[in-house]
Amino acid sequence: MFAFSFTAFRPFGLVAPTLAFCCGLWLAAAAQADTGSGLNAALKAQFGPLEWRDEHRFPTQCDPLPAHQPAPLDAAKLDGLTSGVAAFITVEGTVAGIFEGQRRWFINFGDDYRSDFTVSLQDQALRMVKRLWPIPDNWVGQRVRVQGFADLWNGVLIEWDFPAQLCFIEPVPYKL
Repeated sequence: MFAFSFTAFRPFGLVAPTLAFCCGLWLAAAAQADTGSGLNAALKAQFGPLEWRDEHRFPTQCDPLPAHQPAPLDAAKLDGLTSGVAAFITVEGTVAGIFEGQRRWFINFGDDYRSDFTVSLQDQALRMVKRLWPIPDNWVGQRVRVQGFADLWNGVLIEWDFPAQLCFIEPVPYKL
């Protein structure tokens, strides 16, 4: 049946899509085999649990940074940055505002969302935060630390995927 698909109706009509599909499956399996448990272990060591199920872990107060870790970047100094961001960064700053969209929230650290440092959360992370912290207005004015992979999108952006990526520097504000 598989060999027949190469010659069915159009002799070479399905060769490229079939090969592309098979190569995609092979690459996905190879990536999972190479990075699966090792990457999972490294992420768990860095962030703690990778699932948004452990309610006692959110929100947390920040632990002191290890001596070997570089000092966090200041969120205010990232305003307007358009290049030169390291792949993995630690940022500390004061939450200036939160935009609560239906499918994504943006935690802004400056007055202009088009250029300031922003943390974004969506999908499972957003559902958990909405359930555990339905009114996040008391985050405004709080100092937080965020760790993650940086992207440039309307300024520097970190996607908040794991519970321990964001923590409060001062005592955790009351959540309701």
